[in-house]
Amino acid sequence: MRVDRSRLPAIGPDPAFSFPRIVRHRLDNGLDVRTVEHFTAPVVTLVMQIEGGLGSDPHGLEGLAALTADMVDEGTGALSAIQVAEALASIGGEYDVDVGADNIAFTLTTLEKFAERTLETNLIPEDIEIRKEQAVYMTLSALRRKMEASPEQHAWTMKYYSRFAYPVSNFVLVLMGIPVILRFGNRNIIFGAMIAIGIATAYFVLNSVLQDMGIKGAIPARLGAGLATIFFLSLGATLYREMER
Repeated sequence: MRVDRSRLPAIGPDPAFSFPRIVRHRLDNGLDVRTVEHFTAPVVTLVMQIEGGLGSDPHGLEGLAALTADMVDEGTGALSAIQVAEALASIGGEYDVDVGADNIAFTLTTLEKFAERTLETNLIPEDIEIRKEQAVYMTLSALRRKMEASPEQHAWTMKYYSRFAYPVSNFVLVLMGIPVILRFGNRNIIFGAMIAIGIATAYFVLNSVLQDMGIKGAIPARLGAGLATIFFLSLGATLYREMER
């Protein structure tokens, strides 16, 4: 069948479409709930809208609604922000927040069998302060002032002393990697490179765990900022001495 492409095709009738039925509920706490059922896939999308968005920010506190909404996935009582993201990824979940002029919408999509899982949030003031100040962009002197002004907030101490530990970490990784690659490189350079990558990964994992413990006060914040670097620096120096023998 030949098709005449010199002219637009004729417009056919509109396809039939039936909007899904919207069921309205009201919970005992006064929360209005709307449910729409689809049975084509075992997926659940939850959307929660809260009145009061950017237009409700108090004078002098512009950005408060966006900051508050952005803090929801920054951690729970037992999980850090990274662990929350990993928990969502492990169940194929997708979380998003949108702050509009007059409302805030939180959206979570996941498989139906995981829909009843809960995460209890436990935001603490220092989490909000760190997020608000964006410590990664602060100067060393500004971090020191924050640390001295709020000694009970371990996160500022951690951020301050981490600035000294991070530059040393590059030297530590090189010190750890060279002996390993040289030892295995003559026989299997790929194997040696994989071990070096594994050591680097172990360093960053241990450093992250110790910093999280320092922020929570489980160990001194200064120790949490530099313990992983000190440990791997000592281990690297030992390997380097063994290589020279």
